[in-house]
Amino acid sequence: MELIDPAPRRPWQGTVLAVLNIISLATGFFVFLLIMAGSGFVEGMVHDSSLSMVMGLGRLIIFMIALPFIILAVFITIGLFKGQKWSVIIMMIFTILAILNSFTGRFGVDGGQVLGSLVVNGFVLYCEIAALKDPFYK
Repeated sequence: MELIDPAPRRPWQGTVLAVLNIISLATGFFVFLLIMAGSGFVEGMVHDSSLSMVMGLGRLIIFMIALPFIILAVFITIGLFKGQKWSVIIMMIFTILAILNSFTGRFGVDGGQVLGSLVVNGFVLYCEIAALKDPFYK
């Protein structure tokens, strides 16, 4: 019986980050499908061919902008489960940007929304810092 565990275990903070990323991916994918289907539905209702083409082009632009972020989120989630430090660092950059956005209050003028965003993003930042300090993430 070995007294020393040969492989470090993933900290609970890393698991929380990975699960939050999976929830975020699922929600983002659902919203992405709604945008794509909704614009296709409206495009089919429009009888003007030039306006219909513009709506189809808008759907393509949304797809081209969203696709790299979806792919990045998938790789970050896989990296979080595998214990790769780069995934935590990239996630930390996005969390810091979200915290800075909370201070601007552009998306949530209500003080409760700003405070809620700060609390959630602060907890995620704590989990990222704790995960970076853990030997599992190398």
